[in-house]
Amino acid sequence: MEITQKARERAKALIRFIDQAPTAYQATEQEKAILEKAGFTALDPAMRWELKPHTGYYVEISDATILAFRTADKADAGFHIIGAHNDSPGFQLKQNVNRHRAGYGVLNVEPYGGLIMRSWLDRPLSIAGRLLVKDGNDGFTVRKIRIERPLLILPSLAIHMDREVNAKGEIKPQSMMEPLWCTEEEGEHGDFLEVVAKEVGVAREEILDYDLFLYDIQKGVLLGEQEEFISIGRLDNLAMCHAAVTALSEAETGAYHQVIALHDHEEIGSMTRKGADSATLRNVLARLVRGLGGDAEDFDIATAKSFTISCDMAHAVHPNFSDVADPTNQPRINHGPVLKYAASKSYITDGEGGARVRLYAEKAGVTFQTFHNHSDKRGGATIGSMDEQWTTILNADVGNPVLGMHSVRELTGVADHDAMIRTLTAFLSDAQ
Repeated sequence: MEITQKARERAKALIRFIDQAPTAYQATEQEKAILEKAGFTALDPAMRWELKPHTGYYVEISDATILAFRTADKADAGFHIIGAHNDSPGFQLKQNVNRHRAGYGVLNVEPYGGLIMRSWLDRPLSIAGRLLVKDGNDGFTVRKIRIERPLLILPSLAIHMDREVNAKGEIKPQSMMEPLWCTEEEGEHGDFLEVVAKEVGVAREEILDYDLFLYDIQKGVLLGEQEEFISIGRLDNLAMCHAAVTALSEAETGAYHQVIALHDHEEIGSMTRKGADSATLRNVLARLVRGLGGDAEDFDIATAKSFTISCDMAHAVHPNFSDVADPTNQPRINHGPVLKYAASKSYITDGEGGARVRLYAEKAGVTFQTFHNHSDKRGGATIGSMDEQWTTILNADVGNPVLGMHSVRELTGVADHDAMIRTLTAFLSDAQ
């Protein structure tokens, strides 16, 4: 394993990216900044698109999904697409969020996605997401917010009061995972949204609605003997979003339309207009073709020439739990990115898709590992099958190996992140 200086620089850039992106709403801001620095121009989805060849554009969907592309020289050139998702598991604030228990102010929250709840205990937490605020003209504006100072904590129950905690460890989210944010005197109850409003400089009565989440304020770090590991939250799946947007910003003009689709809501099933299980990506691809003067036939020709790489983090073999891994497919951190397979097609890769990815990896000087679920375990799924069914474009599932997936803090490899970026850049830059 060699950790190059370039790999270290990219790992540090990833940490900065994730530290500034506690939710999908902030992730899109980071992605837009990278794209705009690379010369990409924003498109309004409510306006007609008149596009130019060999030019970069992006469109933001409902504040948390980004689709970006660099056009090829003609409408029917075909698409090379990278798919990923901006959201991560966590806790979301409910409506009527204030609760008052045993002299404390706590918040009514619910799990978002399949998180490891115990990993959130005893950590300084804060709030991020978006507010929908009155604009004074009978409408509203969106305020993406990230409160940086620690406001909340989920304290554990002392072992003296739960002697079986290490044996059973059951967690009930409604009764056990309401974060504490203040002390209260008898008869005096605080309003947490008043605190949020003050922190971001708006009037409490101007807040119409919100999509707010808890996040861990601890920053990411490199660790290990050679600083070969990246320890930070939301690697699943912001590491793949960062790889995708970096590859698009650095890719050379190729023979295909270069596209990245960074969705929201993957962790809860993707069945929204921001999610992959929708017509959003297909609609943007069709508008790209029309924006270059093409028609429906050009779109069908383009999709027939196309290929998608779906990027979502992969399970590394765990040194303490190797028995839950497949006997012959056990990815290791810093031994290369991973092609993910499943007979059920919960991972969409087939032989053709795998072969294509391996060829692009060879061009980049990268060797891929492989992952299958242990046949006694159900495993997870990705957006790959959704993108394939909506676009009819061949798709393959890849990801970088990670430990602690869906914990508040995950672990991946410095060398692997660099290898993934190089592979995706070679894919987008294909001049065939």
